[in-house]
Amino acid sequence: MWKRPVKRLFWPVLYRLASQVIAPSSGTRDLLRSLGIPEERISLIPYVVDNDWWKAQSAQVDRNAVRDSWGVNPDTAVVLFCAKLQPWKRPLDLVQAFAQAGVANSLLLLAGDGPLKEELQAETVRLGISNRVRFLGFVNQTQLPALYTAADVMVLPSQYDASESS
Repeated sequence: MWKRPVKRLFWPVLYRLASQVIAPSSGTRDLLRSLGIPEERISLIPYVVDNDWWKAQSAQVDRNAVRDSWGVNPDTAVVLFCAKLQPWKRPLDLVQAFAQAGVANSLLLLAGDGPLKEELQAETVRLGISNRVRFLGFVNQTQLPALYTAADVMVLPSQYDASESS
């Protein structure tokens, strides 16, 4: 809770030093306005995805080789969670849903690191699914096409997405 008051004091000073401030979402733009940054000094530049790059990278992936590296058979259903292990990303909900679904011959991959890692690991043990869950830790963006290509389903049960823009 101490961060919010400090940010409210520090950010306006910092942002007023800049001739232009980039906002990646409408939410960020609104925050900057609330800090007193004039509209003409705020540039809304939403996050973008280079779909051609992702397609090209995915086309180079040997799906079976990646799955082999995880010790996964070709007929295993692979569910992927790829995000920081933070409360608002709700990875605990996914672990619990995966356990409750009880889908035979399935694997849950958690790609990412964060403050919930130990709690999630303990929960997989408590639920008796630790043998069907793999924690990959932080995965560099250059390796993500391999994860996405080798997985069957991507699940991101986030409470919200900070990059949303309206």
